[in-house]
Amino acid sequence: MNGSADNFTAWFVEVRARLEKMAREFPTDDPRRGLVAVIPVQGGVFRHPLTGQDIKELTVYACGPERVKIVSPRFLYSLPPLSLQQVVSAPQFCALVARRLGEQLGRLGKLRDRLLAMGIFVDLVEDALLLRGQVKLSGRTLGVAAWQRQRLVVESLDGTSLHGLPVESRNLELGGEPTGDLEALARLADGLAGADATPAEAEQEDVLELTEAMEEAATETAPAPPVAEPGLEPLDLEELLEKLGSDTRVSAYGGRLRFEARLKVVQGQYRFYLEQRGPRRLVGYLLTPGGTRAPVDFELGQVLDLKEVLDAYLAGG
Repeated sequence: MNGSADNFTAWFVEVRARLEKMAREFPTDDPRRGLVAVIPVQGGVFRHPLTGQDIKELTVYACGPERVKIVSPRFLYSLPPLSLQQVVSAPQFCALVARRLGEQLGRLGKLRDRLLAMGIFVDLVEDALLLRGQVKLSGRTLGVAAWQRQRLVVESLDGTSLHGLPVESRNLELGGEPTGDLEALARLADGLAGADATPAEAEQEDVLELTEAMEEAATETAPAPPVAEPGLEPLDLEELLEKLGSDTRVSAYGGRLRFEARLKVVQGQYRFYLEQRGPRRLVGYLLTPGGTRAPVDFELGQVLDLKEVLDAYLAGG
């Protein structure tokens, strides 16, 4: 017992010595209660990836030998513990956080594209590195969340929270093929529809799910962040209506334009659900008269209209 206490005191002192070089203050500084430090943002500008709000400081707590966990701002709590082994100043720590954040946002961006190919629109939530959205499937409305590369979690069914059910029973392991994943999701929804989902502490459950997903071992050095997506630019409304149709519905979410268009041909009516993903790039899916979803990805300048996009799909291109 004394050996464990001595080890704890040793790493507590070591972590505090490292943090002392970069922290502005220690709201909690007691080996019996823990170590909490406030580190000012230095060496650059830190902004919330969704709101754009400036972040002036980071609050961390010591969670092991040479390791800290960010607790504020809240959305950064989703990051795994950070190693202080190669960090000796506040600017270096902030650069490490920026790299970790860039890596995770890059992973979430790829996951978002993967779900979009299934016809599931998800967006980053404000207080966590987590994607949430809804999808209508087999007559049901599913609320879903995602944060891991090959995993989708069903959170609600037709507006009813499923947090009273074990997380494992609401997971869908994505197989990589959109149609197969959608069929598996529909089967999962059928099974959940008859389950007893007595409401639990939803907020606490969210934290547990997120922590379980994001608590990964921190590596010693972080690779460079992924190249940022090209900035979005205003689209010409006249050109949009010419290519997508005059009855196209336009909306916006999370800073991105979304379009819902219809195209009636001999085979029946096709629906297009698209989102601006680059300066002139639209990504989404088309819904056939029979209910089949197919991914769509094109540049506005490369097509004459949606008929050309549909013809490419029908031709298998």
